[in-house]
Amino acid sequence: MTVVTLLMVSIIANAQQKEFSGRIIDQEGNLLKNVVVKISDDSVKTNEKGIYKVHVKSNKQILSFFATNYEEKHIEINAIAGDVVLTKKQRILTPYAVLDKSIYTGVITEIAVGKEKNRPLTNALNAIVGASAGVQTAIASSLPGAGPEIYFRGFTQLGQDNMPIFVVDGIIYTDDIVNINPLDMATISLLKDAVATNLYGKKAKNGVIMITTKKAANKSQYLDVTVNAGIISKGLPDYDKLDAYNYYPIMWEAYRNTLQSNYGIPRNDANNIASGIGNSYNGVTYPSIKEMLGYNPFNVGDNEIVMPNGQINPLARLVSGDNWQDQLFNGQKLRQSYHVNYAKGAEKASLYTSLGYTNEQGYLSYSGIKRYTGRVNGDLKLLKWLTVGANISGTYIQSSVDTANVVANPFYNAMYMGPIYPIYQKDVNGNTQYDTGTARPFATGYNAVQYAENSSFDRNKKVMNGRVYLQLDIFNGLKAITNGALDYWDIVDQYYISSQVEPWSNGRFSERHTFERNYTFNQLLLYNKRLNKHYFNLLAGYEINDINYSYNNIRKYGQMLDEVKKLENYETVASWARIKTETKSRSYLSSFNYSFDERFFVNANFRQDNNKYGFGNDYDKSLKSYALGLGWNLHKEAFFKVKWLDELKLRASYGRISDIDNIVFSLWAGQMNWQYEESAYVNANLGVEMAMCDQKIQLSFDYFKRKAGSENNILTINEGLEVALKYKAFNKQSFKYHISLNLSSYKNRLKLPSSVNGTVSSLYRYVNGGSMYDLYLSEFYGVDKQTGRALYKTNVLNSNSKIIGTDTVTTILSDANTRKIGTVIPDAFGAMQHYFAYKRFSLNFEFTFQLGGKIYDQTYQVLMSPVYGRALHADILERWQETENATSVPRLQANQLMSASSRWVSNASYLHLNNVVLSYAMSTKWLSRIKAKATSIYISAENLASFSARKGMSAPGTVKGSSNYQFAYPRTVSLGLNLGF
Repeated sequence: MTVVTLLMVSIIANAQQKEFSGRIIDQEGNLLKNVVVKISDDSVKTNEKGIYKVHVKSNKQILSFFATNYEEKHIEINAIAGDVVLTKKQRILTPYAVLDKSIYTGVITEIAVGKEKNRPLTNALNAIVGASAGVQTAIASSLPGAGPEIYFRGFTQLGQDNMPIFVVDGIIYTDDIVNINPLDMATISLLKDAVATNLYGKKAKNGVIMITTKKAANKSQYLDVTVNAGIISKGLPDYDKLDAYNYYPIMWEAYRNTLQSNYGIPRNDANNIASGIGNSYNGVTYPSIKEMLGYNPFNVGDNEIVMPNGQINPLARLVSGDNWQDQLFNGQKLRQSYHVNYAKGAEKASLYTSLGYTNEQGYLSYSGIKRYTGRVNGDLKLLKWLTVGANISGTYIQSSVDTANVVANPFYNAMYMGPIYPIYQKDVNGNTQYDTGTARPFATGYNAVQYAENSSFDRNKKVMNGRVYLQLDIFNGLKAITNGALDYWDIVDQYYISSQVEPWSNGRFSERHTFERNYTFNQLLLYNKRLNKHYFNLLAGYEINDINYSYNNIRKYGQMLDEVKKLENYETVASWARIKTETKSRSYLSSFNYSFDERFFVNANFRQDNNKYGFGNDYDKSLKSYALGLGWNLHKEAFFKVKWLDELKLRASYGRISDIDNIVFSLWAGQMNWQYEESAYVNANLGVEMAMCDQKIQLSFDYFKRKAGSENNILTINEGLEVALKYKAFNKQSFKYHISLNLSSYKNRLKLPSSVNGTVSSLYRYVNGGSMYDLYLSEFYGVDKQTGRALYKTNVLNSNSKIIGTDTVTTILSDANTRKIGTVIPDAFGAMQHYFAYKRFSLNFEFTFQLGGKIYDQTYQVLMSPVYGRALHADILERWQETENATSVPRLQANQLMSASSRWVSNASYLHLNNVVLSYAMSTKWLSRIKAKATSIYISAENLASFSARKGMSAPGTVKGSSNYQFAYPRTVSLGLNLGF
């Protein structure tokens, strides 16, 4: 009877249960096998196709999903509609440790450089442009191998470098990142808040760019070949400038007006004198406009170029005059890059090796860079408890660029040379030779093309970077690591000017030798342990850093043998300078990372730097840095029931870095006396991170406040908000569309002592409560309709001023008080990336943008000034000519450089198409024929288009509010091939 009863109960119970099945995938749509699925006390695993089957009693039961390296998930059966998507745990590289991102409060943006391999980047820092909220960049100049200017969360120091430091494979790196081949990099991480940066001490006060290089993964073997070839051209369009037919009449008019206003010559007489028909008035002889400009490029006589009515002679045709930009920017404009790397990883050993070659020719004539790189990165597990490794790289760079003084500077000459001046002329025998411009009022006696072709600035640079380590696994979770690093670079710069260019010096030659050896050694003790719901990650360490630097520069003149570019070939020493320095630091560092049940977590760190400055007696100063971060994963709480919100994380951090400013020393009675000002760099951050709709949407907000300086001296405050959004609009296997957006806004504010308040620095004035980059200038009001003179706002009412409406204006610039015109700092800035993938095709493109802010366009100011010999902007055609002529361009006066005023300030907003990459992955059927695992071809373009307030103005090329003629950014279009075996 008992057996029958038990059997009946079992049948009834089974009848009440039903089978429920489903499939589990990751965020990329890949099937996940061996996922543990739990319901009540039972559990099953998914099969090869990611399928699971469980028996359930009610649709309100909870299914729990667990998989290695994935976030666990708990879902009510009623809420399951389709595939269950598991999110891979994000591991993030932090200073001296790798942690789960979910339990870290630091603000770090990680750029996977491997995804940038289809971009022709000679300098990997260009991948940072637009990559992260809170990061302002000025795109790289045309100098081959150049990187962008980079600033994290505003500016902290007046008149000093505000850029972040570099850390390469765990060690602070003091040289140029162009030394490192981007294809050898695994990640670039941008560290912005105190928890992320302060373990690197005082050098990290403006943020950290942390770079890790590639190594072989366990159980992997591959050979990659990357080939890239492209064309480089000038990306920034030129300003709209007058041609020769418009230039001559405008300069004629400016000269005619000057004859009238400065010399009292009647208009008709002034017209005739300017045209060259007459040459005197009241017994005084005056030159014609041709004599003032020095050249007649037309087929008509010197007194027939411009008629007395101010019009160009209709019979005039150009017979000379060259395009200086075409001649100066006619470099080879080619870029080619080749890179091969082999990697093999096993349980006890791994090896990564690479060789690379890059040849990039700048669009400026005779500029370019050749880079040869090699790297070996290996690890070896000698014993169960002992692992050693070495990462050695070498780089050799040859580069050339014209760095002539401002008179012969090619960018300066190309921008400002009037359109009537030739590059070459014929001698008496009809032979072509350089026109040295002896009659040219602009750049007189110089020819920038001749300088470019008969001078050179060559650099040869040798770089060696080494990292070695030894790791002892003492017992479960406890490790002792010893790291040694040596960064060495040796630069020889040679600057040569031919005697053909400078006959008075009989040729010049200078050689500068710069050397640095940077040695770092540290000993670290790490403990990593998980005890039930408690997780600990602890670090204690000691670090030594020694830097030896030397500089030797000698200049000689008096060339003995033509074309021999060696110091021994020059007779006379003009100057000789030599510098040698040594700095040392000894540091103690520690960190504490803890989480409880992955809900609550703490990150804290501390560092003490002892620094020595050698001037006879060493000066030793101890500087301390610390940070504390707290976080809470609300979505892991039992009370959290928001179905559409997958993750919700709150975090806060605060930290302080001490540094020394303005070190002053004096010798008194045989004792060295030191005086210094200690500054504090305080960084506070509040952040929220969210993931929604099965990870389709990821959103983060960060509020930051940074203080730099001291309460008793100059204090700089930056306060702002950052927003980052990632949206996977479509994420199917055959079609994907992802959007990323970052947006930032901040305010910069100064607290100044009375001794500094009101200090003027160029275009800016430092005012208590204002920003570091507030523009203070005379405010341009407009043009007097009666006289054509420029009007400026003033607070002074005198004989030179008058009242128009509610404004008091003056024609005398010195009477116009300077006023705050605006700030360089934008209202907002950011970037948007779009990614499309359809079957084997993918398309990426990125826009960067800025909203608001001001920019002082110095180039436009010069081009709107009718100075003899200089080029002119087309806007000058709108000048005032007659009474009641409504215009914003004043009456022309010859040889008058327009004064600094708000007239040259423009809106700094811009939209810049930063890069576009179209790629195609070859089919596996074709790949099998060449035994390749992966092959892709791509077309890539950098700096395709830019839109701003004025054509030719480089708004994306500056973050400090001043646009000038130098080094306009390049455009690069490349075709590439990636082969993987």
